[in-house]
Amino acid sequence: MLELLPGSNYNFQWPNLVGVDTQQAKAIILKENPLVTTKFVHENEAANDDFCCNRVQVLLNQNGKVKRVPFVG
Repeated sequence: MLELLPGSNYNFQWPNLVGVDTQQAKAIILKENPLVTTKFVHENEAANDDFCCNRVQVLLNQNGKVKRVPFVG
């Protein structure tokens, strides 16, 4: 599975973060790609469906853990 942006050394998706808490997920994402911001969205909230090349929306379950693979967009 491709995890680095083509032509760069920065990750664009984080399959290893499913089940991780918010603070740990944010720290890992920002360490592996300092060009992005993170936005945490609870599973019962509406997420933005517009593409943003410097944002990672992280979907959280009811326990505040990452529910799906976070990715740039």
